[in-house]
Amino acid sequence: PSPAGNTPNHLLLNSGDGTASLSLTGNLTASGDISSSATITAEQITSTDDINATGEIFATLGLNIGGGFGADGLTVDTDGHLYTDGDLIVQGNIDVDGTANFADNITVQENKAIYFDSTATYIKSDTNFAENLFIGADDDIILQPDYDLIIQCGSTTYARFFGTEKKLRLNSTITSAPDSVLDVNGDVSTTHITASGDITSD
Repeated sequence: PSPAGNTPNHLLLNSGDGTASLSLTGNLTASGDISSSATITAEQITSTDDINATGEIFATLGLNIGGGFGADGLTVDTDGHLYTDGDLIVQGNIDVDGTANFADNITVQENKAIYFDSTATYIKSDTNFAENLFIGADDDIILQPDYDLIIQCGSTTYARFFGTEKKLRLNSTITSAPDSVLDVNGDVSTTHITASGDITSD
């Protein structure tokens, strides 16, 4: 017969003050469910099938997943891919050995940098209300467009380097390359001019 309060195939522990415990020195094997309304503390939990939790799962040393894993808004498939319907908040570092693909924006906080190999090569902004952008390099900064290099203030172009023609227009809205190497629409001030050929003026 079953003890009072127990039903067949069930074990009920209740000391009346909520301090009941079950200690095992060997293995606990169950062909059905193991349920707890409080905390289950174990040195190691191994499952060859699903582990379902309606609350939170905490791991202080790490969480190793060989198969699938699912929680509200979070899924890990058998290939190790992590999917989430909401935000993924990480207070430490994220180390990626492969490629990180983003389908949306990446936001970097002010005065924080993206480093390339060393902290001497970076892209960052300052803390101004209208941020300034800084691009630093331990050596040269090389721009390699397939076509032209265009410099704008807002939406207004004031310099265009024509890559194929190796020519430069300044202060002009013309989008074709000039005949001369340098074409300036406006006044040019200088303290000294040295020329090895002719200088002409209209």
